[in-house]
Parts: sequence; C-alpha cells; structure tokens
Amino acid sequence: MKTYNVENYRDRYIKYYLLKEMEKKDMKTIVIYNPTESPVQFFVVKGDYTHLHRVDINSGVDEEKEKEVVQLIYDEDHDWNLKVEFLDEFPVDQYNPKEDKVIVIGFLD
Repeated sequence: MKTYNVENYRDRYIKYYLLKEMEKKDMKTIVIYNPTESPVQFFVVKGDYTHLHRVDINSGVDEEKEKEVVQLIYDEDHDWNLKVEFLDEFPVDQYNPKEDKVIVIGFLD
C-alpha cells in the first residue's frame, strides 16, 4: 500500500491558493456599460466582478446584484458622484487577456 505525505499536498495547495489570490489583486474587470437610451461606454475596476455579468440596473431581476453595480459606479455618500471614469472606446491599452475579465452590464430606463 502506497502512503502519501499529507503535509506535502497541503503545502502545495496553500501555495497554489496564495498564488491565485495574488493574481486576483492585479486582476481588473473591463465593464461594457450598455444603457438602453445612450451609447455604449466602458470603465475599468480593480478585482473580479464576473458575478455581475449581464446585470441590468432597474430590471428588478436580482436587486442585490443591481445594488452592487450601482455601488460600483456611484458614490452614495457623496451626492452620487461617479466613482469610475467612463470611456468611449474599449480600453485596449489596459486589458490583459490572460488576467483580466470582461463583463456587460446595462441600465433600463
């Protein structure tokens, strides 16, 4: 019967986990903002926001995610000022396809 060194597997898992967490810190999400009455715009946020892909503000489908999108874009504590910089073109110069994510969110009027 073969025996395995549990400590070795545990240490390898911990290293793997820590490397993945470090990658997330550098990761960005490119957001394609697609409102119904305005042209498509883009913005960049640090972190992984793929769980917000295809969320439409004012749709009433998933109010928790809608609220998270609003908090990502607007500063509720300071007169609803924008927290992000909207861009008219996809930020190719900021996008690393090996690390970054791309999502689409919308706004229903």
